[in-house]
Amino acid sequence: GVGRARSGHLGDSPLPATQMYLSQPGEMAVDNTSRKLYVSDSANGRIRRVDLLTGEVDTVIGRGAGAATTENEDPTNVFMTTPRGLALVNSSGTDFLVYADQNNGNVAANANCLIRGLNLTPASPPSAATTLFNVAINPYKVSTLVGDYTLGCQAWNTATANGTSPVALGTKIHNPEAISSDGTNLYIAMYSDHCIVKLTPAGTMSAVVGTCGTAGLTDGSTTTALIRFPYGIVVDPNYSADGNFFFTDAVDQGSGRVRYVNFRTSAVQIGSTNVPAATSPNGIVSTIWFQATSPSTTGRIHGIAAFSSQLCFASGAVNDAHSGAHNVTCYDRSSPLGPVTLRVGPSESSSPPIRGGAPLDNTTQEGIYSSGALVNGPYGLAFDSSGNLYISERNNHIVRMVRRWW
Repeated sequence: GVGRARSGHLGDSPLPATQMYLSQPGEMAVDNTSRKLYVSDSANGRIRRVDLLTGEVDTVIGRGAGAATTENEDPTNVFMTTPRGLALVNSSGTDFLVYADQNNGNVAANANCLIRGLNLTPASPPSAATTLFNVAINPYKVSTLVGDYTLGCQAWNTATANGTSPVALGTKIHNPEAISSDGTNLYIAMYSDHCIVKLTPAGTMSAVVGTCGTAGLTDGSTTTALIRFPYGIVVDPNYSADGNFFFTDAVDQGSGRVRYVNFRTSAVQIGSTNVPAATSPNGIVSTIWFQATSPSTTGRIHGIAAFSSQLCFASGAVNDAHSGAHNVTCYDRSSPLGPVTLRVGPSESSSPPIRGGAPLDNTTQEGIYSSGALVNGPYGLAFDSSGNLYISERNNHIVRMVRRWW
């Protein structure tokens, strides 16, 4: 695991994973080629990089809270507010680490509601800039891809949210959360605007699910579907070429939901749900799992991860946001969503709901079976190419791993 089960900061020099402090870790991304795990260290205003072979952790981007006003900036000089979603994207053979930065839910000018990218090409020997989403970024520099610091965190103009593609750079947005790439486009869960938008290689942006600024619960065509407070998003690895993805509605009309978007012209079966075929260019939105809220059940769903045969999500107690999410549940996506293939933490039917407590007791919680584990605030989820699952625990300030179980 990564972290010491205490919130803190020990600087940016490389340290063994179990000696590094994290503070409210969020979303993650795995580079399967280099065997690196990237983690949003949200409250520390940094993105950490974990070498999965050596167990060493260093800082790849960030030096704390502050204004992100400089373009093509050295990553260790970059200021952030609250880094959230992470995605690894390749453009013209060049790898980039893309991240979402938000302003803790506040509406304000001169604030960080941005999507930014780091060109992972080493600065030496010198080489030319590479374009990502129509923004030229120099080797090992960070630049903004979506948003405008001066405009800050404001609702995206609903008059241009659907059916049009405004230029993303310089467009005001409001609290982007998770992000995911299908290899060409970037999908962004706009938490406060109740919609999911797509960023294209041309640097244009349009809503693909929901009407930005309008919360609700409606399945069906992507042109009419409504969502509320989307948190997690992950492209379906089985249909990434089609742009299909899963996303979580944190809470809507008294329930938390996992929903699926199908852009294929043929139906897709997810568990017991048949998601109908789409009619281009629109997609179909279907709810594939939901949990009604009550004192003894979940109601909030946060991180989500998908493997070829598995679907996992983090969920928790009613009306308690991330501080109430206390288990991770995984299903075989080829079977009806009922038989659980993995649960980390107690069942959501436990009454009262059980959580792991903070700080975590490392002496009894390391190297145990998932069925006996206690978690506190599981938030981000990510699979590596071997099927191992990584879980960030926001309230315990750690990242844990579950080895492939099927």
